[in-house]
Amino acid sequence: MAFKEGMRVTTSAMTDINGAHLAPFVRKNTYDILEVHGDRIVIGQHGKVTAAVKQIRWKLIQAA
Repeated sequence: MAFKEGMRVTTSAMTDINGAHLAPFVRKNTYDILEVHGDRIVIGQHGKVTAAVKQIRWKLIQAA
């Protein structure tokens, strides 16, 4: 599946792209994809960045 900006996703990731631990609430929320660069997805809510994580850790909720 090719992720695109504007899609809504959830994650099972425990860490971000740099290995920093994500807060537990990150795995409980739904996010908008703000940017896609290779295997990296930047997600956030209301246009504000929450994290960048590898694509393999995301599940599509709603297509753009």
